[in-house]
Amino acid sequence: MKLEKISEKNINDAAKLLMEYWKERRMNYSHKWTVNYIRQGHKTEIKKDVFFIIKDKNKIVGTGSIVIYEGNVGEVRDLLIKKEERGKGYGENLIKELLRFAKKNKVRKVYALVFPTIRQMYQNMGFVQEGYLKSHFSKKEDLCFMSRFL
Repeated sequence: MKLEKISEKNINDAAKLLMEYWKERRMNYSHKWTVNYIRQGHKTEIKKDVFFIIKDKNKIVGTGSIVIYEGNVGEVRDLLIKKEERGKGYGENLIKELLRFAKKNKVRKVYALVFPTIRQMYQNMGFVQEGYLKSHFSKKEDLCFMSRFL
């Protein structure tokens, strides 16, 4: 057995293999797209990556972003409300706007990695927990994998 990086010599065969696998999963990508995907890496999968802020009385109270991937799946990321502004509905309003943006961009499913302390807020907005990640980014920093179909 030998592991090696894909080279120009074998890129077409690797692309065919990926395309066959994706086709089984009802994902149809062209040969050209697949070769570009292999050459450029996973950044090719990102269709949009947009950051937003939420303001109150002209002051920024929070931020959030959405990444839209190939396959029309979106990820809510970097959702943050200033500590002194939490509990006032800013987080929910920001998520609602991110979901509206996602729907407008034909996203079919949205997910987020969420601290357990705010899981209930996401559940109240129609998200369900699909998984739990222990010590994900740092020791004892657990995250809930939450998702919602649009």
